[in-house]
Amino acid sequence: QTSAANSVHTFYSYRKEAYRFMLFCESLNKKLIEMTAQDINNYLNLLLAPPATWPDATYLNGIEDSAETKKPLQPVSVAYAKVVLQSMYHFLLNSGHVRHNPFVLSRKIRYSQQDTRDKALSLSAWLFIKDWLKTQTDDAIKNDQHLLAIRNRWLMNLLYHTGMRRSSLVSATMGSFTKKYIKNEHIWSLSFDTKGNRIHSVIVSEALLQELVFYRENLGLSPYPSPDEEMPLILAIKTGKYQYERNGQGISVRGINYAFEQMKSAMILDCDDAYLVQELTPMTPHTLRHTCATHRLMAGASLESTQRTLGHRQITTTMIYSHINDESLLQEQFKFDAFNANQS
Repeated sequence: QTSAANSVHTFYSYRKEAYRFMLFCESLNKKLIEMTAQDINNYLNLLLAPPATWPDATYLNGIEDSAETKKPLQPVSVAYAKVVLQSMYHFLLNSGHVRHNPFVLSRKIRYSQQDTRDKALSLSAWLFIKDWLKTQTDDAIKNDQHLLAIRNRWLMNLLYHTGMRRSSLVSATMGSFTKKYIKNEHIWSLSFDTKGNRIHSVIVSEALLQELVFYRENLGLSPYPSPDEEMPLILAIKTGKYQYERNGQGISVRGINYAFEQMKSAMILDCDDAYLVQELTPMTPHTLRHTCATHRLMAGASLESTQRTLGHRQITTTMIYSHINDESLLQEQFKFDAFNANQS
């Protein structure tokens, strides 16, 4: 609560790390104050390759995402866990609850830092996804298939065109869409909560506005939302039944993750390009946020406007997307090839 007071999303992430570590302490029958640097090393190794018997099922009763607690973590995730827990012990040390911080003397976690730009999809990959989503809605004949297809299409386009985080998406409603008057034109915008409990607003592109109309009309709603509309941005669908929840419940973060994995698996099966499959395989919902930023800059958008769209506090965060990408290199190579061709 102290370290993540400005972000609910960060709070849940930190709480998960603390809870998982406390499960480990419990398995050793040790208190936090009794943990040693060697215990910490054992814990970090356990996160990389947890045995099937850990944690004991009795500790997981009623705990959300308990299955995630048992999965092996990537080195970068273990390094993140160490930073969070070292910060927790630092707080406990300063407040007099413990006498030392065992994480300070624990081993370093080595991992290769992936370039953030590499997390973005290529334009070819996004165009494949866009066409695949359209084909799914065009081919869906049965009502249950149709509901799922239009939900998936709206979800993917919403993430791509706005760069929203999952936590922002699940808290927004259709009433979050509003009209603005800019340079004698009525422009749609979408406002939502973002990191630090800030209200963030993005201009709705024409492409996203068309997808909004498509989604709403297929639900039997008016093309555009009203200011007081409390319907969630995306309605939840009952797993396996393809029916909307009766109370109009919105999709959850877990629901987004599940829908995304189901879509990704189907896309890969339908893709006959091995290189596109290689791009799609590690894709997550957050990949579309990186893709939104990268494609905006590729299209010629300024750093400042991209910073505003993604809600970055510092423009230096946005600048990591501005370096030369593969598509830009290809265009420059075409120029070089043309130059050499003219010399002959």
